[in-house]
Amino acid sequence: MAKNERDLQKITQLMSDALCNTYFAGYSFDTFFILIFDRYFMTDFPNCNLPSTLEFPSILKLNLLGKWWIHANEEWNNKLPSLQSSEMFDFEEPLQAFKLAALRWYGKSEVCSVLLKNEVLEIIFKNGWKINVSGEPVQGESWILRGNDNESVWSVTCEGGEYFIT
Repeated sequence: MAKNERDLQKITQLMSDALCNTYFAGYSFDTFFILIFDRYFMTDFPNCNLPSTLEFPSILKLNLLGKWWIHANEEWNNKLPSLQSSEMFDFEEPLQAFKLAALRWYGKSEVCSVLLKNEVLEIIFKNGWKINVSGEPVQGESWILRGNDNESVWSVTCEGGEYFIT
């Protein structure tokens, strides 16, 4: 059963505990992007301080159902006009896919910090990259973090700036 959580500090801590010390393992795309984070790989590094996050699933998926961007919003918006083409319906998705592929192979793609401020989820990686996910209302959920399979009993959902924990 989902619980509506209003304490942003609690949500931020939960998201931090779940995502920190995972690495960005890849993504999938159908009608929206799904980011995949894995913590198995991290146990191969003896200097990695694994917090007590073992109660979280080893593989987490972040469904991005609303607006999201990489690095600062202004920087992202400045890149988009250069991609506009009369043949392309949505020119933002190819840039998002390119950047996610680059993040996957760039190295040091471990999550080191998670912040939640002004209805934006900010995921910061050790290599300096940053993914920002808006909590602005969309048709339904803005984003969902859950375990590897859709049957996972653990999830955090943002729906138009409201947060639900299962």
